[in-house]
Amino acid sequence: MTFQFELGQQVKLIGSAEQGYVSGRADYLESAPSYFVRYRAADGRLTEAWWSGSALAAYEPVVGIAEGPMADPTVGNGSKNGGSGDPAAAPSEALPSQA
Repeated sequence: MTFQFELGQQVKLIGSAEQGYVSGRADYLESAPSYFVRYRAADGRLTEAWWSGSALAAYEPVVGIAEGPMADPTVGNGSKNGGSGDPAAAPSEALPSQA
């Protein structure tokens, strides 16, 4: 059987506003594939759980808009340098002259 969702693919839980990404998947001889999803729960907790493919739907977040119950969990701390959290990677900004 083929997998319905790719590793790293954004998904949402059907019937809720919870969304996340597939971080693992399992294939069985006598059962449908399952997906390990990391997502932000409705109460704000970051959590992981196994879900059947029928409980999930593909999700395409709108680029540049951070709304909904979850920011992209694959991005660091959400800093203006792209979320890496590395201050050395921050864009250079004009500093006041030391004259």
